[in-house]
Amino acid sequence: MLTSGEDDWAELVSLPQDDDGEFGSDAALLADLRRGNLEAAGPLAGRHRAEALTVARRLVDPVTAEDLVSGAFERVFRLVLAGGGPVENLRPYLMRAVRNGAVDFFRARREFASELVTWMTVAPAGDAIDDSILIREAFGSLPERWRQVLWLTYVAGWDRIDVGVHLGLRPESVPQLAYRARKGLGRVLLEAGLAKPDRVSVRVKTPQR
Repeated sequence: MLTSGEDDWAELVSLPQDDDGEFGSDAALLADLRRGNLEAAGPLAGRHRAEALTVARRLVDPVTAEDLVSGAFERVFRLVLAGGGPVENLRPYLMRAVRNGAVDFFRARREFASELVTWMTVAPAGDAIDDSILIREAFGSLPERWRQVLWLTYVAGWDRIDVGVHLGLRPESVPQLAYRARKGLGRVLLEAGLAKPDRVSVRVKTPQR
């Protein structure tokens, strides 16, 4: 019996597509899943994954689309395990979860871009004008690759594939570098007195995928 750990969910949502109904209807599988049988999640994921990826790829780059679909399956499956979610048909709930994930992804990216541009160009209201210089110096003190990944991802809006090509990285490595860069920038700002400890996690939050 599978557990609900992250590795198990990742395995379930990567299964081949099942269109012939071999494992029963969505309603039957969802009922099994709601009773705690995690094995029912596999056929559901295999049946609907291809269409979910098609929808996700219309919204975001191919690498992010994989993340959106995995996250959408996990959210819907956890909802079903908790007693909620779809009863007869998984597809409408799943597609809505994919679209909501895309909205969250772009909202987080826009928010961080706005924060970063503000740090770089505008002193917060009521602060001394010298703060804008310190903010630019804080950003400039980061390693070059950190500056590049932050600027290309959150200001220029490049996708992971393009950033990876530019920086010589695999697309899946770009989010890890961006995360380290965001954390590094937060630490520099904190040390410079330009961010409060309880604001660093907000200002350097990770985009939803």
